[in-house]
Amino acid sequence: MYAAIGYGGISAQKVVNRVRDELRNAAKTKSDEPPTAPEKIEIAHTKHPRGVMVEGLDNCLVKFARCCTPIPGDAVVGFITRGYGVSVHRQDCQNYIKSLKEPEEEGRWISVSWADSDGSLYSTTIDVQIIDRTGIVVDVASVLNSLNVKITSFNARAASGGTTSITIVVEVKNRDELVSAMAKLMGISGVTDVRRADG
Repeated sequence: MYAAIGYGGISAQKVVNRVRDELRNAAKTKSDEPPTAPEKIEIAHTKHPRGVMVEGLDNCLVKFARCCTPIPGDAVVGFITRGYGVSVHRQDCQNYIKSLKEPEEEGRWISVSWADSDGSLYSTTIDVQIIDRTGIVVDVASVLNSLNVKITSFNARAASGGTTSITIVVEVKNRDELVSAMAKLMGISGVTDVRRADG
């Protein structure tokens, strides 16, 4: 209930009205009648159209955190934002890990999980470190293209010591597909490191 009020799925006034009505109904019950069993409330996993199941919440807005760009196969956790629904983070996200030390944020983290895959594509970010050589940037793009991994952003910037850092936003179906692509990138001559962006 608190979560539903927090993400805007139900107003506090509506909850108050419902509690008031329940109390009035209870007061009308004859004192010699055995009390009725309270209505059982079942917390269910609700499937969201974006492939995420949110425990105990129905019809809430779900978005993927930009800091860690989770995809199916990642261990994830949900954060109840103020007015923007549930934000899904990877469990190794630095923002999530830091927030665990803040007691005031404790009640805002909830369980979420991935629903069955429907073939949708999910956006995520990887960082590639390379040693400069002619054609290496083209090689990186070509490997991803050969794997049918869609590139939505490709940013290369020179770093110190003759190296270049490349940040690539890709769209993949799941973590397995991403891991396979990252392994192929590591096989390119001159690539020294490939990792997920972690916020």
